[in-house]
Amino acid sequence: MLIPEAERKLSIARKVQAEKEKRLREKEALIAKKKREKKQRRIAKMTQEFDQFRKNIKQGDDSHCGLVVKVDGAVVLVQSMIGPHWLKLDEIYPANRARCGFSNGVYVHNDPRWY
Repeated sequence: MLIPEAERKLSIARKVQAEKEKRLREKEALIAKKKREKKQRRIAKMTQEFDQFRKNIKQGDDSHCGLVVKVDGAVVLVQSMIGPHWLKLDEIYPANRARCGFSNGVYVHNDPRWY
């Protein structure tokens, strides 16, 4: 058994350590919250940009997959790296804002908000 003075100091040291750990957890939680909020703002900004691009898309615009040749309602014909290809309007992005990829001639949709 420890002498009373040592027990008192040990008790104080444990309380100090517990407070430090609590502050660290709170700081980490705050950092994580700020990171989530920043990501949400980034996604909202990108969504707004993409919606605006799609709303105003027209023949001759540059897209992430190439030149827009024709807009026909909910589909867009682009001159892609593999030739003319129809894309859904919700799969098209401004130039240099998303990856354009094909696998066996089929478009692979890569939404840039999630990578």
